[in-house]
This record gives sequence, C-alpha cells and structure tokens, in this order.
Amino acid sequence: MTNAKSLIENYFNLQDEVFKYFGYVEDWKIIPMCSQLNHHWMICGPEDNSNTKIVYSPSPFTKEMIERGSDLYSGTIYTQRFLPKWVYRGADLTMIAVDMHSDGNQVLMIFENSMECTDQAMKDIYGKCWGNVWYD
Repeated sequence: MTNAKSLIENYFNLQDEVFKYFGYVEDWKIIPMCSQLNHHWMICGPEDNSNTKIVYSPSPFTKEMIERGSDLYSGTIYTQRFLPKWVYRGADLTMIAVDMHSDGNQVLMIFENSMECTDQAMKDIYGKCWGNVWYD
C-alpha cells in the first residue's frame, strides 16, 4: 500500500510543479492536462477569445495539408471564467486551456514553444479552409 500512496503523492507533487512552471492556479473546475509535445501548433486568433482555434498536427503545417485537413486537429480556447487567462507561456513550453467540443471535454494542452507556427499565411489558409476563426 505504501508504494501506491507514494505514486499518488508523487503524481500530485509533479502536477503542482507543472502548474508552478506555468503560473497556473487551479480554480473552481479541475481541468486535466494533455501532452501535445512533439506536435506542431498554432493559435489562429487572439489568445483571449473563445472562438480562437488551437490547431495542432504531428506533421509540419503546409498549405496542402491544411487544405486537405489531413493530420490536422483543433479545438477552441476554453475561456473558463474563473481563470485569469487561458494561454500560459513558459520559457520552453506553453499550456493552453482548450475546449475539444466533444463530449464536454476541456483539457490543458501542453506544447513545445519551438514547435509553434507563427506564420500568418498558414493561419489565414486554415481560416479560409475551415472557418470559425476570429479575425480582426
């Protein structure tokens, strides 16, 4: 029984360390974490809007793959009202509250900063092909 107790204690201690890294404070709703490490990703819109898409893929983004929608996944920023923000950028990693729009699932997705696509042309292609993206 001691080993199981130790595993549980270690799990929550590690979760606390991850939250400290991002400056995340859990409040009201417990949102599970979901690793998207090694995935390419982009934020298509402002970081404070629930219509903004979070798009991710195991493959680098190209015009062709976005148009086909192959290996392409998305959700929207989950603007949970009890959190002060929804995108938490650390030195090497970013954690984003994401609404999956499937079975009521919301998750804290963790991405590598080095895998972020900031190319506005790719974001525009996604918006033109798949819509529902916030544009100013």
